[in-house]
Amino acid sequence: MKAAQLVAPKRWEFTEVETPAPADGQVLIKMETVSVCGSDIRHTYGPVLDESEYPLAPCRGAHELAGIIIESKTDEFQEGQRVITIPYAGTGGLCEYVLSEPGRLALLPDEGGLDEWVMCQPPGTVLYSCRQIGSPLQQNILIFGQGSIGLSFTMILSRMGARSVTVVDPLDYRLEKSKQMGSTHRINPDKQDVHEAVMEITKGRGSGRLRRGGGLSGFPQ
Repeated sequence: MKAAQLVAPKRWEFTEVETPAPADGQVLIKMETVSVCGSDIRHTYGPVLDESEYPLAPCRGAHELAGIIIESKTDEFQEGQRVITIPYAGTGGLCEYVLSEPGRLALLPDEGGLDEWVMCQPPGTVLYSCRQIGSPLQQNILIFGQGSIGLSFTMILSRMGARSVTVVDPLDYRLEKSKQMGSTHRINPDKQDVHEAVMEITKGRGSGRLRRGGGLSGFPQ
């Protein structure tokens, strides 16, 4: 099968590798759509590694994948089904076929384009996180960053009953986009003092700040 391989800083080549065969409990998926995540850029495509690190393993990179099962050795998923799959650690989806197993698959409906369904993975991650932090009902929420993940937090939390959703980003076009997602207030840290702005917005109450690992922290409520 064909696979993409990073052979030097920011230089890709296509190569031929052996098509994997599923073992018992696995499926073989034909890749149809691959989305590039920001973490792929930061950790795989973007950094210039030591010369000894290249070439990277074929297929490595890209973990937002959607495709069609063409061979199944498990009763839980059948050939012809459309799925989102999470690749195994140290692998990726920059190839024609990938192996997976039921615990790493999400079944997709027959209707709709896979190029749209693959985008369920980023907001799905955010939705899971929102379930872990507890109810934001009548809390003042502060979200740093309005990329795809930050915008998803804005969209979901604004619909979960937050009193206010204040977002912080140095890019004005992202702040403008956040209006459509439900932000109530927007702060550009290059133009405003974040703490002062938040205290003014919340009339001195402060905001709960989303932190990595779940939960709310930050300014007093």
